[in-house]
Amino acid sequence: MNHIKNHPFECELCPKKFKRRNWLKMHVRSHDKSHSFECLLCEKRFKFKHQLQKHVFLVHSNERPFCCCVCGKDFKLKQTLQNHEKVHCDEKEFECSVCHKEFKLKLHLRNHMKMHSDIKPHECGLCDKTFKFKQQLQNHLLVHSGYKQFECEFCSKSFTFKQQLNVHLKIHLNVKEFDCDECEKGFRTKQQLQVHRNKVHKGSE
Repeated sequence: MNHIKNHPFECELCPKKFKRRNWLKMHVRSHDKSHSFECLLCEKRFKFKHQLQKHVFLVHSNERPFCCCVCGKDFKLKQTLQNHEKVHCDEKEFECSVCHKEFKLKLHLRNHMKMHSDIKPHECGLCDKTFKFKQQLQNHLLVHSGYKQFECEFCSKSFTFKQQLNVHLKIHLNVKEFDCDECEKGFRTKQQLQVHRNKVHKGSE
């Protein structure tokens, strides 16, 4: 019952149910036989032949016809090359209207502007958490997968993210990089230092 409640949008053509209406709309397209151009490499379908050709070139082809004359890096699209070429110049023509930070690429400015916004458009379909950036969502999905690729060489404990492993390694290496400026006691993490300050030195501030 709970699954039905959380997935109210049902496909009329098959038993699949979805949490959001737009996800259902995307799924329904898979039943549309008008998308008759199918990619033989991944079975994705397209309505027009030129869409299929573009897909094969961008996704499955190793061809990179556009070359940067400065560093020799190759690109699939001319627009991507033009954006890359801006890396080699010092001009930053895109300025944030909120904090006035400048960027070479419009894309970088758009991503930066999300930091000033409370909008989190990327939603996890498994737990309702939302994120400002797509990469944050992708990192979060690793938690649900249970996949832990970073293993400690000392105790074989595994972690989802390399940062978690790095923090854990400090235990084995006895690294204490955060020093208390009141008593010079060392701590492995900034959080441990803050807890120490609040408990031991709160009255001396």
